[in-house]
Parts: sequence; structure tokens; C-alpha cells
Amino acid sequence: MAPVFFLQFTCSFPRKCSLFFDNVKNRLVAYLMPIASLSLLLPQLSGLRIESELQKRWNYVFYYTVEPELSFLFHIPYFVLVGLTVFYTTWGIRNLIVSLKTKTLLARQQLQVKYLIFGIICMGVAAVVVDLSNYLFHWGLPLFSLSSLYSLLVSLFFAIAILKYKPLEIHTLIKGGILYSSLSAMVLVIYVLVVKRVSDLIGGVAGTRSLWTEALFVLALVILSRPLKNRVEGVIDRFFYRGKYQHQKELMDFTETLSDVTDPQELVQATANFIAQAFHIRRVIVFLLDRESNRFIPCCPQGIESEVEFGSDSPLAEKLKISKAPLEFEDLREALGTHADVEKLITIRASIVVPMLVKDELLAFAILGEKISKHGWAVEDLELLTVFFNQAAMAISRALMYQEVKAKERQLMRSEKLAALGELSAGIAHEIRNPLGVISGSAQTLGKISDQQTREELIQFIIGETERLNNLLRDFLDFARPRKPNLTACDLRKLADHSLELVASKAADCGVRIEKQYAPDLPLTVVDPGQIEQIFVNLELNAIEAMPQGGTLKVGIKKSDSKRLAIQISDAGCGIPAGIRSRIYDPFFTTKEAGTGLGLSVVHRIVENHGGEISLSTAEGKGTTFTVTLPINENS
Repeated sequence: MAPVFFLQFTCSFPRKCSLFFDNVKNRLVAYLMPIASLSLLLPQLSGLRIESELQKRWNYVFYYTVEPELSFLFHIPYFVLVGLTVFYTTWGIRNLIVSLKTKTLLARQQLQVKYLIFGIICMGVAAVVVDLSNYLFHWGLPLFSLSSLYSLLVSLFFAIAILKYKPLEIHTLIKGGILYSSLSAMVLVIYVLVVKRVSDLIGGVAGTRSLWTEALFVLALVILSRPLKNRVEGVIDRFFYRGKYQHQKELMDFTETLSDVTDPQELVQATANFIAQAFHIRRVIVFLLDRESNRFIPCCPQGIESEVEFGSDSPLAEKLKISKAPLEFEDLREALGTHADVEKLITIRASIVVPMLVKDELLAFAILGEKISKHGWAVEDLELLTVFFNQAAMAISRALMYQEVKAKERQLMRSEKLAALGELSAGIAHEIRNPLGVISGSAQTLGKISDQQTREELIQFIIGETERLNNLLRDFLDFARPRKPNLTACDLRKLADHSLELVASKAADCGVRIEKQYAPDLPLTVVDPGQIEQIFVNLELNAIEAMPQGGTLKVGIKKSDSKRLAIQISDAGCGIPAGIRSRIYDPFFTTKEAGTGLGLSVVHRIVENHGGEISLSTAEGKGTTFTVTLPINENS
């Protein structure tokens, strides 16, 4: 099984170069082919004769020689196994060569790959040379002794690669040894106690031993070994690597809190502090991309003696974009050489640099100092940092987007305010200019004529236009600087009755009949009585003016629900055209010849200040109904 393990190893070391083993079907086929061959081969070894051979030349070491009585059926699975071994090994070496040609590999990783390739090739060459020499010169060396020499050779090169160039962490090897030893022991026990006995039992009942029955049991055992491996690995991790699980839990808990933070600076500071505490690091500095200057600028740069920045197209940034994984300082020094970025990393006393990517865009990166314990970075640490900082990058991206949206909203509000101010100024100028023109013309005419009656008429014109200007300024002040509501508990029916008394004279002049529709047992509600009465008067006057030929003005008050009261004022006029309904609350918008265009704007403002809503129901030729809903607020 070693060749298929070697093949799977080369597909992902030092960088993933093949997706073959990511597919479950491919993985099953790759493992089942040698297992099936072994299953067919082992029953042919029924006539085993094991002899011990003493090698006095090698300090009395015993080797056991297997001499089976071979049949023709033995050679078929045997040569299949040999072919699979050659095929898997060649494929694995090819993967390593492909990885070696990858430009993104660091110098240390290239040396790792070279040592592994060299060790495997040396093993193959040594095997051919020694076996041929043993055969040609009749040295008489047993096969198993030679196999041990080959294994020793490969182990030597792997040991050099591990100890000098660190392709694997030592605790990872220990964990793997414990894992696969435990798994092998469990599989062996299951095979001996279950598979073998059941196969013998079935063979005894059937009167013959079936190779296929045992092969099916072995196949089922192989399929079940995968979840069994995961269970065993979980137990080992929880028992031997509790710190890793604790880190994972802390990272998950902290990641959930990131979504609640909308300030990028606060988020970055919290992230840096958390990582420093969780991994016991001396310093953590996050460099965030400033889109205006197109540079990475440190956020909360405590402990940096000088100003340090990195360009968005700097070699460090480009290396992080390509790697998409944490890079240790020594690797960066090898990759970047004597570039200024390396000097900056030395200034910061960087130990590792972690990219923070969002959709392949380098949004930020974190520079981590050395651990307080002086220990190196384990593979599990780097994996946790990668996952965590990617989550943090998403949170920072959301926070930046939120800030951009808020900035655009503020800009839009400023633009709308300026536009409203311009419209307001134009409306005021227009409304003031007309009465001022009448006053000016009347005053000039007044000085030229002596007829008393005409002079009285001109004086009345001046007084009327002056009153109109006063009303205009009053409405404008109500709209522009609304006073704070003076809240008190009121009966809306009394306010409605008083407002109807104020408009009764005008309603009578226009032939408008007033109809009250008050619901019984209405609760008191906390409002400003003066402002609510202003709502009644404005809406009632609009309704009366909408019925110059007479009609019915309906004023209703009822409960909208348990928490709100509804005021409804209806007329039987011609309705409001659809084209202007969306503009009726705009300042200075009016369809009346003598209107100021501020009445409904003031009403809308008062309703909003009371926490209420105003709505419109109208149809051309069928009248209009304004509905104002106000919170009851009995206990305010």
C-alpha cells in the first residue's frame, strides 16, 4: 500500500498539483486495486514454508525466508501488484517534478522536493544494482535484508528533508504514527476476530472455502475504515492536542462577534488583540489597503519605531496574492532577496505574514511577531490563522462597505438638502415677489391720485398683501423651524370640534356640510394640542377648497388598532391627479392660485414629529381622504 500512499502524498505536497484524490470515486479505485490484488494473492500462499536463515557476517541477525508453493494463479495478481507499484511510484515522481517546476514554490520547498525525488531514485537504482549483483555474483544475500537496506536509504533522505527543511512538523509525524498504528491494530483485530471467522463459518456451511466471500468482507472493511479513521483521529486530537481544539473554539466564538462591528479600525484592533492573546504573540500589526493612496497602511501601529508602509504592487503584496497562505519570514527573505520590503519586515521583527483575501483581492495582511515561548509555527497554527484571517477579511470588507454606504448616504443627504434649499429659496422669492409687487404698485399709485375711495381700495390692497406675506412667513417658519411638541394628554374629539368651529364660516360660504364620525370610548392620547389642531385646520381647509360647488366634509376619529388612533378627513371634490400625488408634501408645491405650498409640508412634519403616519386615498372625480395615524401613548 506504500505506493498509493506515496501518490496521494505527492498530489498535495508541497502544493496541491492534482485533484485526483479529491474525488471519492477516484480515491476508492486507487486504493481498491492494490487491495483487490492482495486479496487474490494471499490465498495462493497457502503452502508457505518459512525458514530462518542466520547471517553470521551481520552479527547473528536472523532473516525469515518465505518459500511458497507457487501456482499459476499466484503470478497474475503478483504482476498486477508490481505494475501498480511501478505506475503509482512513477506518477508520484511525476507530480513532484511538476511541483518543482512551479514558480510559486519557495527555495526551501524546492529543496524538500529535490531531496524526496533524489531519495526515491537512489532507492530504485540501488535496488536494481544490488539485486543484479546479488544474482550475477552469487552473493547469497536474502531478499529481506536487501529490502531493509532500501527502506533505510529512503528513510535517511526523508529524515534529512524533515529535520533540515521541515516539510512536516514532528508532532504531525507522531500523531500520524499513533493514528495509523491504532487504525492498523483495529483493522487487524476486526479481520481476525470477525472477517476470518465469518468466512471460515460460511466456508464450513457451504463445504468449500470461497475466496470471493472473504474478498467482499475485506472490501467492506476497507470502506468502513475511512469513517473509523476519522473517529480515531478525533479521539487522538482531543487527547493529545487539546490546545488546538481550544484555539478552534476561541476562534469560532470570536468570529461570531465580528459581524456586529461596523468600524474597520475597531474591528482590526480587536482582531489583532485577540490573535496576540490566543497565540501568545509579542505583536500583531494589520496593514489595511488605503484605496486613495493605493498603499497598505498599518492600523493602530503601536510599537513601530518608524513609519512603515507597503505598496499595493510591492513584491510582498504580490507574493501574498500568489501564495494565499501564511508565509514565514525566512521564506520571504529567500523569495524577495535584498528588496526594501525585507528590510521593513526586519524593522517590524516579523515572524510570519498572513494574507487577508476577499475574492482573490488582497484587502489587508497581518504581520505577526514571534511567540513569547520562542516556539515555531505548527501546521495546525497556520491552518487556523488562514481560516480566521479570511473570516476577518470578510468582516473588514463588510465594515468598509457599510462605511462607504453611510458616506454616500451623507453625501446624498447633503445634496438633497442643497437641492431643497435651492427650491425653498426659489419658492420664497417667488411667493414674496408677488405681494411685494402689488404693495409697491399700490403705494406708487396712492401718491398720484386724490380720489378718497380709490385711495381706500389701494390701502386695503396693501393691507391684504401684507397679511399674505405675514401668513407666508409664519408657514415658512413652521416648516423650517418646527418647535418641539409640548405633549399633554388630550381628547382628539375636542380638538377636532374646535378646529371645525374655526372653519365653519368658510364651509358655510362654500355650501359645505360638516359630518362628524367619532367612535365612542376613545382613549386620551399624548400630543401637542396646538400642532394637532393645526393638522385638523389645514386638512379641513384643503377639503373645503376642493369643493367650491359644495359637498360634505367628513371628519372621523377611530381606533386603528390597540396602540394607534386614526384621523380621517374626507371631501367629495374632484380628487388629486395621479401625476402630482407624489409631490403634494413637497415645500412650495401647490395647485392653488393663492396657495403657499407649505400647508401639507407642515402637516407632514408635525405627524412625523409625533411618531405617526399620513396616507392618501384618492380617485379622480370621487374625492380625497387623508388618514393620519397617531400612537395613543396613554402612559407617556
